[in-house]
Amino acid sequence: MVALLAATAAYYIADTIVHDVSSGSYAYDTVYWWVASALFGPVLGAIGACAGHPGVIGMLARLTVPVGAAVQMAVLPPGRNDVLTNIGQWVVWTAAAVAAGLVVAHFLRVRRRA
Repeated sequence: MVALLAATAAYYIADTIVHDVSSGSYAYDTVYWWVASALFGPVLGAIGACAGHPGVIGMLARLTVPVGAAVQMAVLPPGRNDVLTNIGQWVVWTAAAVAAGLVVAHFLRVRRRA
């Protein structure tokens, strides 16, 4: 969790330097993402640790990223206009579906061998 908090702070420090932002809004953003890191970092770390396990738990853990990407496209779509939003959503949803299909296919293939 310490590495996650440090990475969040480093991101906002670097972003402040690169974009020459002197307003205090990044302090709020940094604290916001620190809280999110503290809440979700350990949970996502535990899920990631389970991704290497065989069985249903490992398969569900490996599905976390594609499902999360698909949900993000519905909740927080990319782009600044409809064309970019549609293209971005289509690309991410397609990649998420392919990744999820590969995870499930691998799980079924391994299960069939056993």
